[in-house]
Parts: sequence; C-alpha cells; structure tokens
Amino acid sequence: MKKNNATILLVMTVILMSGCAKAIWTKRYVSDQKAQRDLAECQYAEAEANQYAAANKNNPAYNPAFNPTTTSCMVSKGYHQERVKQ
Repeated sequence: MKKNNATILLVMTVILMSGCAKAIWTKRYVSDQKAQRDLAECQYAEAEANQYAAANKNNPAYNPAFNPTTTSCMVSKGYHQERVKQ
C-alpha cells in the first residue's frame, strides 16, 4: 500500500509541475513579432476550418481529418514548441 501511495504522490507531483511550464513556438532567426503573426494566422485558419466543419458536419463528402490545426500549421512553417518555466 505504501508503494501505491508513493506512486500516486509522484504522478501528482509531475502533473502539478507540468502546469508550471509554458510552451512557446520557436524558430531560428525569426523575430518575436513574426512568430506572433504566424501564430495568429494559424489560429485564424483553424478557427475558419472549425466554422466550416460545423456548417458541413452532415455533408458525407466532408472529411474533418483535413482540417488544419494550429500545431500542424506552425510545424509546416518550420516552428517547434519549447517548454519554458514561468
């Protein structure tokens, strides 16, 4: 039982500590302003795709697997996420 409690405590600590880290998008030689613009473009594309998906959810020809996500968009632009402590 003590081993079980220790495992639960360890898992809870990891979960709480991960909440203290923040993920940021980074790309070598790109200014913060450019990164923010790219992120805004990707978020906008995802929001538009979600609106289209909601409007076409009953259309059998619509495939939601092709919706762009912010993550896939940023990765396609050459960014990667990095965790930084707050």
